[in-house]
Amino acid sequence: TSSVVEQGNQLRVDLYGYQMMARSEDQGSTWTWLSDRTVRSVVVKPDDPSIRYGLNGVVLYRSSDGGLSYDSLTSIWSDFSPTQLAVSPAAPDRVYALLPSTSQTGLGKVAISEDQGQTFTYGTGSTLLWAYSGLWSAFAVSPTDPDLILAGGIYLGRSTDGGQTWTSAHALNLGEANYMHVDHRHVLITANGAWSANDGGINYAPVPAETWEDRTADMVLSFITDIDRSPVDPAVFAFGAWHNCRTSSVNGQPSSIFLGDSFNVAIDEQ
Repeated sequence: TSSVVEQGNQLRVDLYGYQMMARSEDQGSTWTWLSDRTVRSVVVKPDDPSIRYGLNGVVLYRSSDGGLSYDSLTSIWSDFSPTQLAVSPAAPDRVYALLPSTSQTGLGKVAISEDQGQTFTYGTGSTLLWAYSGLWSAFAVSPTDPDLILAGGIYLGRSTDGGQTWTSAHALNLGEANYMHVDHRHVLITANGAWSANDGGINYAPVPAETWEDRTADMVLSFITDIDRSPVDPAVFAFGAWHNCRTSSVNGQPSSIFLGDSFNVAIDEQ
């Protein structure tokens, strides 16, 4: 699901989801259908909010009337299908499309259009641009530097030359400097810094997004898969989490055993 919020004389919210496109002119109290054309990953042209771009399957669409109707532009892509779009105020005519690989050895790419989506050229492929599906891909372009891109899904690639070359945005092994959990669900670049929402929590990096720090703080963010309680001491229990396996001590404060994918846990009955 994606949304577009416009703040003018009144708040207007456009909501784009699976098989639906709706608009509210009264802060969400009532909704009307926008179009019979369902699109996703909608982005707005930075210098002209009447122009929008969206995806439907492998087809790129453009609206020139603020999202009321969409016309198809292209469905020709190299190797993989597009999952997300991006734009940057620093290059308002440019449209970016992420085409992640669906396998660990595949070479995902970023396609860039300099003519508002009419034609695209492709950057260099990289195994860093790997995502299980469109729902798991992450994509962002800097609002001040149109060549600074973060893209990926499982991993997170960083490019400073418009997708021509890629390096890993962070360390992959726990204990290494600049470590950040993989499985990136969403990334955002602002004028002051970059953010990643991933399966390990929330991370922040000052521009140009080279050095990351954990901002998860005391938020408990885990996908719990299993739990066991000690038969000897009922105040002790352990639970498995898909990305962060943790155990609870007598005082009830959780402490981490290891960071990884854990499904089943068991406590020795003795």
